[in-house]
Amino acid sequence: MSIFSDIADGIKGIINGADELFTSDDERNDFKNNIAKIKAETASKLMQLESDYLKSKSDLIKAEMQGSSWLGKNWRPMLMLIAMFILFNNYILLPYAGLMGYTVPALELTDGLWNLLTVSVGGYVVGRSFEKVKKLN
Repeated sequence: MSIFSDIADGIKGIINGADELFTSDDERNDFKNNIAKIKAETASKLMQLESDYLKSKSDLIKAEMQGSSWLGKNWRPMLMLIAMFILFNNYILLPYAGLMGYTVPALELTDGLWNLLTVSVGGYVVGRSFEKVKKLN
């Protein structure tokens, strides 16, 4: 979301610089009002895009769950279990085993796997929230 904050900061800078661009208060106020409208429209469109994206992800997961293949239905949970096992091994089992004099190898949790884990957990939370909100309507 940093690109959106960069855009917002840029718009804020343009608005702040409007005092130097225009000589009359009417021009300055018209400009600021137009920028405010553009900002509101952009925020609305970005929220719609985000909503469409989340819906498409939800539809994909639903399609996988309704498929006939066992692997197609369970590959996401299996991958999450593997990532959670690596976290358990490296941050719980390994330190306690070390305290007791045992050696447990650390498993590599790559950046890609960590990103997948965070996106999957985040997607699950957002998806469940979306389902609950949808049921309320």
